[in-house]
This record gives sequence, C-alpha cells and structure tokens, in this order.
Amino acid sequence: MYQLFTLKNGIKVLLMPRAVSKQGIIVIGSRLGSRFETTKNNGIFHLTEHAILEGSANFPDPLEIDRKLDAIAGEINSSADKDIILFYILLPSLYLGNGFEILTDFILHPLLKGTLVEKEKNAILEEINGNNDDLYDQAETIFEKTIFSKHPLALPILGNHESVAKLTVSKVERCWRRIVNPKNLAITVVGNFDQVKIKSKIINTFSPLKSRFSMQPQVFKNIQFKRRITILPKDSEQIIFQIGFPTFGRDSLSYFPLSVLNRILGGKYSSRLFQKIRGEKGLAYDICSDICHYQDAGYIRIIFACSPKNFLENLDIVMNEIRRLKKDKVTPYELRETKTYLKGHAVVKFENVKYTAEFYTSQLLRLEKIIPLKIYKKSIDSVKRADVQEIARKIFVNERLNLALVGNINTEQQKELEKILIL
Repeated sequence: MYQLFTLKNGIKVLLMPRAVSKQGIIVIGSRLGSRFETTKNNGIFHLTEHAILEGSANFPDPLEIDRKLDAIAGEINSSADKDIILFYILLPSLYLGNGFEILTDFILHPLLKGTLVEKEKNAILEEINGNNDDLYDQAETIFEKTIFSKHPLALPILGNHESVAKLTVSKVERCWRRIVNPKNLAITVVGNFDQVKIKSKIINTFSPLKSRFSMQPQVFKNIQFKRRITILPKDSEQIIFQIGFPTFGRDSLSYFPLSVLNRILGGKYSSRLFQKIRGEKGLAYDICSDICHYQDAGYIRIIFACSPKNFLENLDIVMNEIRRLKKDKVTPYELRETKTYLKGHAVVKFENVKYTAEFYTSQLLRLEKIIPLKIYKKSIDSVKRADVQEIARKIFVNERLNLALVGNINTEQQKELEKILIL
C-alpha cells in the first residue's frame, strides 16, 4: 500500500511504508537538468547539485555529517540527469526522522559559499577529464549529440571545461532557487516509518514554500529524415559503437512492447545479439542494447566494442538482427521467456528501497503519476508477438538511424560501413 498526495503549493508526495524493512530512504527530486540549460551555462544544474550537499545552515560541516552517518551506516548523496535531479538520504529505519532533518536542511538552507562552489567546480573539471579519457563515455556523449542534434537534450550533464569554468556563485544561487520551486518538486519516502509523523513533517516543512513561475523545457520534435553518422578518430585498441534510433516519451503505451523488444535484441545474456556475437563467435567481449526515455523523447541503442578487424562483421550481425525483428515475429518461447524475465527482474529490483524511491520519484517528476508494479506486470503480460514486430517496423527506419563511433577506421572501412548501415 502507498499514499500519494499533493501539497497545496504543488509538491507531490509519495509514502510507501514497508513494515519489515530495516532501511528507510527519503528522496527529494526536482524536475530540472541539463536540458534546461544553454551552451553558455551548460553544467550549472550538475554543479548546483554538488554544491547543495556541501553544508547547510544547521549542518555547516559536511565531514561531521559524514561521520555521523557512517556511525549508523547511513548515506547522503545526489545525482543529476538531463531532466531531473535527485537528493537522497538512506539509513536504518530507526533514524529516518533524523535523516529527514538533515536532508531537508541541506536542500532548503544550503550555504553555497564561494569557496565550496569553487572546490566543486574543480572536482567536476576532473570528472570531465575522466570522461574524456573513457572511450565509452565519449561514445555516449557523441551519440546523444548525434541523435538529439541541436536540441538541449544533446548537452552533456557535466557541462564542458569552458562552460563550467565560467559558472559563478550567483548563478548557482539562482539555479538553487529554481530547484526548490514547489512546481518542480516531488518527495518519496520508502521504508519502515511512522506514516503520520513523516507526513506531518513533510507538510510542516514544505507547505510554506511559495510556488513561482517554472520555465518549461524546449519540446523535442523528431525531425530526422536521414541517417546520421559521427566518427571520432581515436588511437585505441578497440572501436566503440553506439547505434540507435529515436523512440518516444516515457508515457507512451508503446513503452511495454519496446521493453520486450529490447530484452530480446540485446538486453540479457540469452539475447539474440549477445548469443550471436559473444556466445557463438566470440567477436566481442560484450554487447548489449538499452532504452532511454525522457518526458517527450527517447531512444533505443546497441552498444559494443571490438577490435578493428571484427567491427564490420559485428556491425553486419547487428543490422541483420534488426532486419529480422522487422521481418519476422519473435518466437513464442522468446516472448514468454522475456515476459517472465522482465516481471521477475522488476520484483527483485523493487525489493531495494533505494531503487524503489528513486524510480517512483522519477515517475512523479516525468509523468506526474506513478505506475505501480502490478500495473507494470499486467502491461508486460498484454504484449503480443505482433506488437513487438509492429514497434520494430515503426522504430527501425533507415532514415532515423544514428551511429556514434570512437576509434580508427580507414577510408575503405568507412565506405563498407555505410553500405552495411542500410535496413
């Protein structure tokens, strides 16, 4: 059982008591991220997310808080995505009330001192350096720039050296005020807690916040009419690929057949791509597919790395499997086994209070509602073989193919690559 309600100022609150849980978690999320930025201030939400947890009015010393949390096996942290920011505190259920006081003070009364902001800027610049040295991170960056083109969704969450270096304390303060705007906020509590007490704390703490104008993100419109190929030359032992196609927003009913398709294609060890490339031929150490969805946009992509001598053969296998999904229905066994996997995997994941709280907070922010586990399982069960083929035919279109490649290929290999990339 759960309780979902909305404060008068617009903050959505989800309470999910678990009587047998030894852990409790509070997640406070905001509907903001890098898609709300420009090239000039790219990285501001990520920097602000860092800075908020660097001290607050009642807890000015983060080290002292870390020591207290370590003593009770607690954890406080945050994460930023392109469209949402999540802050959480995870600790034994017995101390959930104390955790609420700590987390809310950090979010509502952060210090945001100049020295702290500069320190976090330096840390983020090092994080950017690390990403620039990681071939997989580079491939993901150029893939999203390719598939989202000039839309703000193409902006990296971390920002870049030039944009982050120019961010100031005053910009961080303005960004923080946008984050704590009630129109952007959602709160989720999961664990063994006194529902009446936690609800009262939330109402008393967050009801005084006044709603302000909240800027809406630029809507993503899929206007891709020809395939896009981006190659980043890199002297490396392997070539990294990401091949993808735009899909739709998270609230689309097509999400469920696409989830089934993704698992059959490359979402598990028994998937077609893993078995063909790794299981049968050993042409790559790993290959997978995944799906990503925002409020109004999404994609499915295939990710793999291999030596230059194997990449054309691997690419040919990938394209053949995509064609096969469009041409033929998946087998009854594949459909049945994949449904069982997806439902079972979801049950296991939702045993984890952190996953549960972050997942439902994300749904509240992106969909303004939640899809309970039982509804998810019913929706997966309703998927038919024809539904999977229909979504494959709809999405896997030659003109909407996007390829990001990091590594060295010669002119002849590139010509061959472009021949293979035809559906």
